[in-house]
Amino acid sequence: MKGLTRRDFLKSTAIIGAAAGVASVSGLVGCSDDQGDLPLASSIRWDRECDVLVVGGGATGVTCAAVVSEAGKS
Repeated sequence: MKGLTRRDFLKSTAIIGAAAGVASVSGLVGCSDDQGDLPLASSIRWDRECDVLVVGGGATGVTCAAVVSEAGKS
């Protein structure tokens, strides 16, 4: 009986992650196209300045944001 190797583990987690991504995107198919009273992108001001931009709220993103905040940066 062959044991689970690191390579096999990484392959299976990559496949599961890809399947989860496809499932989450396909769940958006039924969303409404009604945009309501949203402003046009051309009318939004996009000139915000910051020291650090954290994209994502996972374990690394939250930790990074906390460290940046404690250091007094925006």
